[in-house]
Amino acid sequence: MADAAVEEQLGLVLGTQCGDSRWCFWREAPLAPGEFLYVVSGLHEGVAVAEDRHGQSGSYKLGGVTWEAGEHLAHWLCSSGAESIGQPWSSVDSALELGAGVGLVSLTLGRLGVSTVVATDGEASLCEMASANAARNGIDAQVRGMRLQWGDDDDLEAVLAALGGKCASLVVAADVLYESDHADLLEQTLRALISRGGCRRVILAWTVRNCTEERFLPRLADLGAVSVVWRSEGGEPLPAAADDDHAWLKRNLGYACDWPSGGERWMSTVLRKFSQCLRSHEKHD
Repeated sequence: MADAAVEEQLGLVLGTQCGDSRWCFWREAPLAPGEFLYVVSGLHEGVAVAEDRHGQSGSYKLGGVTWEAGEHLAHWLCSSGAESIGQPWSSVDSALELGAGVGLVSLTLGRLGVSTVVATDGEASLCEMASANAARNGIDAQVRGMRLQWGDDDDLEAVLAALGGKCASLVVAADVLYESDHADLLEQTLRALISRGGCRRVILAWTVRNCTEERFLPRLADLGAVSVVWRSEGGEPLPAAADDDHAWLKRNLGYACDWPSGGERWMSTVLRKFSQCLRSHEKHD
């Protein structure tokens, strides 16, 4: 039987424990204080993420931690994302994350092979953490954090410049509408990004709470088709009255409120085929 010293070395080589008896490979073990290892299905290695769970960046309980919807979006990108976008990740030239926080989703996209990923957040300190996390995972050549305060034209232009003057081909965001007063600025930012051309797909994910996100979707209907990928039970149920949200969901999304049950409380939607908007802008590219 190996002695304690050898067992310790084997532990460092083989991996770091992740949750309930799950193991994944992490070449840089052990983790530093404040780092957490996320096991994302489909990736050969765990993703190490430094978080601010004690509010040192002033973002406690907000972007300084990785939220459930971000974890699930990372898993979804690995399991179904390539099928959804209709091409392998290695052929996706650029991705932009809104409200990235410390960057788990952006780091996942970098690990999947997207060549340029910009992780944006309104908090400059979180953008620095996202960049540091990219370096920690060895993908800082692909992933960088940049400040993007929604509604700030200077921030927007800086991000677009980093992407070569156009919007990224893929835009992702997780749990960015938990406060309804963010909706106007999010819509403004999405429209400004898409108007610059290049965008092919927008993917949003959130934990089902109070239907804020569902009520937001029709505001983007002129940009393209909206497809509900999955919605669990939980949170505030959608109203069933024929003249209320049930009706516009049926009209705008092609779905009523007959959602599948089970699993975690989250939702992912895909805004697809920005045909009219993109074609009109690409004529001027």
